[in-house]
Amino acid sequence: MSDHETPDMLMCLDMGSKELQKLASNAGVSRERGDTKRQTAERIVAQDPALAARLIENDRDVDATADAFRDRRQVGADRIGLDEAMTRARHDGMRSKLHSLRVATEGLTSHEVRVKWEYESFVADGSSSVTNKRGNQPGLTSITITQRDDVESHWILDERAQILLTPHGRCTMADVGGTEYIERNTANPGRKWRRAMSRVERMYNPDA
Repeated sequence: MSDHETPDMLMCLDMGSKELQKLASNAGVSRERGDTKRQTAERIVAQDPALAARLIENDRDVDATADAFRDRRQVGADRIGLDEAMTRARHDGMRSKLHSLRVATEGLTSHEVRVKWEYESFVADGSSSVTNKRGNQPGLTSITITQRDDVESHWILDERAQILLTPHGRCTMADVGGTEYIERNTANPGRKWRRAMSRVERMYNPDA
């Protein structure tokens, strides 16, 4: 089941356009005003593959398994790849940060990017005096750049990077090679982010 076929499966479910829109809203899926039912289904598949898989598998009238879809989209994985994180990103700011990270790391053959998506997210039930919005409340995205498991260990490859991003892509921490470029209250975070990405590009690469 491909990402193109999966929205078609959601369209076959026994729910109307408004029901699907409400479900997307409660899941925190970003939408545009005027989205059609098909566009809503496409956004659910892109941004919340776990929800898409559950909807298909739990519908009594749809005799289908989403195993291949789950595997391809890394549903349930503790860490996901950078490309999958870019697909799931719900805001332009997050997509922009992940894109610049991909550009900075595309030449690194000895390191890999590991993403812990929506770290410490939770589901709000609307009962809290602080949180009155129902639905999924995404947490931070934790990113590490570290030596690949299949590369022979060497001390010169030990340097690593750790990054924390908010759901909208604001960086609250960027530590590269032991130097902290961004912390929560850093001034001029955009400039510091560019410096951090420049440092990532210079991480040791034996094939360079």
